[in-house]
Amino acid sequence: MYYTYLITNTVNGKKYFGVRNCEAVTPERDGKYLGSGVLVKRAVKKYGRDAFTKKVDGKWETSDEAYKREREVVNKEWVEDKRTYNLRIGGLGGVIASEETRKKISKHSREVKRTEEWGKNLSLSLKGREFSKDERKKMSISQKRRFKDKKQWNKGKTCDDNPSLSRFIYEIITTDGEVLIIENGLSTFYRERFGTTRNLFRRYFNKGKIKPAKGKQSVDRKKIVGWEIKKYKKKKG
Repeated sequence: MYYTYLITNTVNGKKYFGVRNCEAVTPERDGKYLGSGVLVKRAVKKYGRDAFTKKVDGKWETSDEAYKREREVVNKEWVEDKRTYNLRIGGLGGVIASEETRKKISKHSREVKRTEEWGKNLSLSLKGREFSKDERKKMSISQKRRFKDKKQWNKGKTCDDNPSLSRFIYEIITTDGEVLIIENGLSTFYRERFGTTRNLFRRYFNKGKIKPAKGKQSVDRKKIVGWEIKKYKKKKG
């Protein structure tokens, strides 16, 4: 199932028309989604989500029907109109932007003032966003391509193999009064003490003795109640 939609900026009247796959959520419950176009996304960051309205144009059983409708609306005249955010003719499904389109994106990017308010609007625009299966798959493919030829400098290495990887020294005081000084990272300590590499202490660094949980307490938490852990940064040299 697909639907076509119209986004309108109530501040300047600019519009964006798009297609959305709605397998995971119905159009009526997909109000937070305001398009994937480069310019409309930047506009949402600039003006905030509340400055935009969304109207469902139609519902379609197949992508062919949805993109056919998009082609009818987002034609050459629509794209060339300065009052729209669409950068390419509709129904093409991700065609690489032309030189003219890239110039339009570049111009818009230079005009955006990255103020503190812009940063807050960016944060709000990303909160609660839901991604469809297709979107998650595309993001996964994109990230794999991005890091395909890059070597991860610390892959396969641990702080136990190379103490220089750890930037901190940890002091643990147990309920029995045992004092443990750990210089090469906590992974091996977790594994030997608890049989897991889960970081049990991260939230308790330098906060005094670990107290029992107020509600339901995990088995791992029970093991470290009353312990104290301090974290110190290693001195260079």
